[in-house]
Amino acid sequence: MKRVITALVLFTAVPGVAHGQFASAVAEGVRVRVSIADDYRQHTWESRQALIHGSVTRVTNDSLYLRLPNSAGTVGIDRLQIKKMAVSRGMQSPVESAVVKGIGSAIGFALSTFIRYELTPKEDRGNYTAAEATGISAAFGFGVGAFVGAIWPTEKWKKVHLGN
Repeated sequence: MKRVITALVLFTAVPGVAHGQFASAVAEGVRVRVSIADDYRQHTWESRQALIHGSVTRVTNDSLYLRLPNSAGTVGIDRLQIKKMAVSRGMQSPVESAVVKGIGSAIGFALSTFIRYELTPKEDRGNYTAAEATGISAAFGFGVGAFVGAIWPTEKWKKVHLGN
């Protein structure tokens, strides 16, 4: 009998705890990015989902209400339909964006150059060693990424644990 009572208490208490986590991270006026199931792929390598960006107007036990950009009124989303959610932490500064994108591009350029170097026959590799070619490519990649990041900084997002 104690096990049955314990199970009932857990099943009734867990959704309340999960809702508490959801509600504490998502307050009214916060900008969010919500992923919900969709019948079509929005991007080639992603699952069938739609990304919705908007400002939270209200949170209830079973729904999230958003004001979408350039629209009138609010849109209600059933909480159980939300696959992923993130809260905006604002825009990156141009310097932060340049560093982050520069490092990512440097790694990508270096890896691609190293792989291409190793797949090229020895007589066609030129005067550079693998380390030199990879280093030059990484420096070039950092420059390209830093330039793009400084010109076009992006929004920072923090994932929200839904507790579904």
